[in-house]
Amino acid sequence: MCVFGPVDEQISGEWGLLNPEIYPLVSNSGGRLMPVHCSETVEMNSEYAVYVVNYSIRHISHYMCKKSSCRCADGDRATKGDPVLHLNMDVVLDAVRRMSESKETESLKGYRADFVLARK
Repeated sequence: MCVFGPVDEQISGEWGLLNPEIYPLVSNSGGRLMPVHCSETVEMNSEYAVYVVNYSIRHISHYMCKKSSCRCADGDRATKGDPVLHLNMDVVLDAVRRMSESKETESLKGYRADFVLARK
């Protein structure tokens, strides 16, 4: 289910994730009335953090790996013979390229981009 509407109290309360007193960007974007867009829930398989400096990938970290369900080479499923799933580097490189060409990110020197392998 996707919810569109004002920021929910659970995430915008005194210590909430979108508290405008803590995160000025939220205040500049409409504060507690800022619309929140949520995607549907997906079954994540493997998670990766891609660290980029000056539009160059410096490191890729596989994290939040639950050995019993992760489809990485170290996961239990691979040990049982299931195919190993790998991060699609074409997708990652395309995302980094798009970030480097974007007007909105021209002053960005470094960032971390998260990628997830998820069941369709």
